[in-house]
Amino acid sequence: MMLVVLVNRQTQKRQVIHDLESIALVDHDHEVHRPQYYIPNARQQLTAIAFILTRTHDDAVQYATQDWELRHD
Repeated sequence: MMLVVLVNRQTQKRQVIHDLESIALVDHDHEVHRPQYYIPNARQQLTAIAFILTRTHDDAVQYATQDWELRHD
């Protein structure tokens, strides 16, 4: 399981996400790629239109990459 920080690109508001199982990127053709078990690098995040975060005990949630960034800190 991972711990990541979700950062709003405009406001820089940070949200810590605990118990993250995987991250799946959604490309411009709206195809969902295989889940990853690490944080995608900045280039991967910007070439995708969204990412889907799957947590241990919650439903998966999708975030637009133009609005949000994932970080380790």
